[in-house]
Amino acid sequence: AVGVHNAVAVARAEAAVVAWAACGLSGRHDLPEKRHPVSIVNDGAFEPTPLAGAAAGSPPVTIPIAAEALREKRAVSRLRRDSSGMPAIVAHRGASALAPENTLAAIRLALALGADAVECDVCLSADGVPVLMHDETLLRTAGIDARVDALTLKQLAQLDVGNWKSPQYAGERIPTLAEALLLLGGEIPLLVELKQSGMETEVVAAIEAAGAKRDDAVLYTHHLDGTRRLNELNPELLTALVVEDVPAHQTAWNDLVSTARAAGADGLAVDLEHTTPERVAAARRAGLWIHVWTVNTPEQRRRIAAAAVDAITTDYPDVAKRVLATDVDLTAV
Repeated sequence: AVGVHNAVAVARAEAAVVAWAACGLSGRHDLPEKRHPVSIVNDGAFEPTPLAGAAAGSPPVTIPIAAEALREKRAVSRLRRDSSGMPAIVAHRGASALAPENTLAAIRLALALGADAVECDVCLSADGVPVLMHDETLLRTAGIDARVDALTLKQLAQLDVGNWKSPQYAGERIPTLAEALLLLGGEIPLLVELKQSGMETEVVAAIEAAGAKRDDAVLYTHHLDGTRRLNELNPELLTALVVEDVPAHQTAWNDLVSTARAAGADGLAVDLEHTTPERVAAARRAGLWIHVWTVNTPEQRRRIAAAAVDAITTDYPDVAKRVLATDVDLTAV
């Protein structure tokens, strides 16, 4: 991976990787053993230097990545329809129908339910650490009338974001992006939606500091400038553009596809209502995958199967897998 050109962001990310061990950010839920740290420099040389906060004697990990392989990243993406025609099933904010969204509990449950990937949202804390949170404010999930970026990581770690969903999740804490990556450990990808513009440096730093590789993390932005910036910071990371203003005409859609591809996007995320077979086909011709949100009802699942998309986001990953595998002949589309 290509190093981040911001020493402050790197230092913050390194601190976030080990913060859970220092102050118990995960509440009552234990994290897996921390990975060995990775040190990557920008010119292709890989230095065996542990990150700040690594345990004494902890051996460094080096990840040699050939320069010519950087732009071949799309070939290894797990966010494509498999050979049977089944789209990847993405757990929306974790298994959010049953567990509190954007928490480690929701991510664990998504894994248990067989999700192919987990989607999460990230905002920055006041001290610049990426944390999992969808809303700009903490009112809905934590009952605190304050902005996420107005509180430090230490302050955010004290908040309960589980009890609003169910008393059984009381004490669930706001996880950092690093914690979520460490929990998944690359078993399935974490789809990271950047909720603020200008946070690309901190997010990439956190991913690199956690030792994530290839499509362990897929970054979703709402602006082409963000997509370009992510590819400048680390051209190996997979990126997708969230298309909120979908062009009405196919020609304009084709132009958008070309522009996204030129910006370095690997995929497009589109809402269900604007997904058509023609738009999917145009994206595929450009080498982009299509990821559709949010698909929960049987009618929605069957409708999206006909469009032959690569991935769908749902609050019910286990149900979506069962319905798509048994009720819809995806190989016929």
